[in-house]
Amino acid sequence: MAFIAVLAIAGWGLGRLHGSTLAGWLIVLGFGFLAFSTFVLNWAMVVNPHFEPTVRIQVDRGHTVVTAGPY
Repeated sequence: MAFIAVLAIAGWGLGRLHGSTLAGWLIVLGFGFLAFSTFVLNWAMVVNPHFEPTVRIQVDRGHTVVTAGPY
């Protein structure tokens, strides 16, 4: 959802307000990186059911070190 909001606001700012002086190819490249990073983040959340931003291995809850996926 946030990804769509970023695209909508960026498109509005670029098209309606003419708020960017960057070259068009650089803007497209930035959106490509945004889409790729969003894909990798979502892939990591799908592969690891215990996904969280901090590193804590709780043996009592069955946590293990993930050896497959985008890590």
